[in-house]
Amino acid sequence: MNSQVLDNILVVNLTISLWSGIRKLTIKDLGISADRLPPRELASLGAIKLIDPDDLKPTAKLKKRAQRACESAAVRFIGGYAVPKHRGVDLDTDLNAIRDEFSKEVHDLLAKYDDRRDQFAKRYPAYAAIIAEKAPTRAYLAHQYRFDFQIFQVSASTDAPPDGLNQQVTGLADQLALELAATAETILDASFVGKDSLHQRSLSPIRQLLQKLSGLAFLDRGIAQIGQQLTDCLVSMPKTGPIIGPDMASLFSILQVMAQPSRLRKHALGIASMSSFPTMPIAKPPAPIVSKPTPVATPQAKPERGTVPAARQPVAFV
Repeated sequence: MNSQVLDNILVVNLTISLWSGIRKLTIKDLGISADRLPPRELASLGAIKLIDPDDLKPTAKLKKRAQRACESAAVRFIGGYAVPKHRGVDLDTDLNAIRDEFSKEVHDLLAKYDDRRDQFAKRYPAYAAIIAEKAPTRAYLAHQYRFDFQIFQVSASTDAPPDGLNQQVTGLADQLALELAATAETILDASFVGKDSLHQRSLSPIRQLLQKLSGLAFLDRGIAQIGQQLTDCLVSMPKTGPIIGPDMASLFSILQVMAQPSRLRKHALGIASMSSFPTMPIAKPPAPIVSKPTPVATPQAKPERGTVPAARQPVAFV
């Protein structure tokens, strides 16, 4: 089974580093004596900002965007992400595009760094000298920024002990259940709790959750089962207008089970079933739905658009 899993996944190693824009303060910086400070175990001097934090937000947002791109299609694995093979090319394209934007933002920051640092220091004239002394050079700053990734295949070695890799592969289904649960919990809190209707736009994160689930369903047949149930439920939703009553309750029930990793995994053993799903409390409970949903075809993995391109060289900002 583990070899089959490895045959169906690619590993993404993502490395992104940023500059924090702060430095630690010292007694010398403030020109005070040590006896005026509280004990170290009670308090510390903290840090000083060297540039407007808004100037650093573009690269931070791109880092989060790259992480979300991986998390939306993959599951955490051996320090990186395990992505289904058929999503590898798309993810490579997305990460390359984000890396290009990241490179542009870093070069823009470096080009304007001196001016932005000086403008920030002028807003705090009493501390301008400290900022000027502690601010790094552009050359140093360039080495603090890095955006690099690799997408590759992992296979078990006949020469190395297999236990470590086998344990990681075996744990992929549990990790996927945890990640699906966290996303389902977020959706429930944002769209269901305290509400008696759903907007059509609330279905978007649910569809994104289903896309990730469907791509990695081969890791666990129980996860594949609930993916089909969620697919059937989404197909039956009204295409316009608010989602209320039995439709909302059906979605709530499936997401509530998905938000409990242990219960989700029981589907693989045939223990849990849709009949045991809890019912969402609403102001006027509707009559139970006795008709079976119209079966639909299981979503098929989209075909590969080609092999994953070789990773480009890490971006250098020197």
